[in-house]
Amino acid sequence: MKVRFTLSYIILGVSHMIAISAGMETWTELPWALCIFIAALVCFTPIINTTLAMLGSVAAWHWSWAAAASVFLLPMVIYFISAIVVYRHLGQIEEMDDTQSDF
Repeated sequence: MKVRFTLSYIILGVSHMIAISAGMETWTELPWALCIFIAALVCFTPIINTTLAMLGSVAAWHWSWAAAASVFLLPMVIYFISAIVVYRHLGQIEEMDDTQSDF
């Protein structure tokens, strides 16, 4: 499960980087290598990363906003929800362990 999550997160990050660099090339007309370098730096901030990837895909690839949101925003929402569920579940397990240790 960890391998799948990590692999999917890396694939999503690379797709964000490609969309951001394509958008930057369209907006600023900088060389592609510089755009990829800047996009790689931006990829470490999740909310800005997702927003710029959506903007880049709409501007550079002429996607609709719905398509951009479904490709870039929906997976991040699913990751955040699954992280919340997992952390809550782990907290419940720790509480169960604490109550069982009293016996």
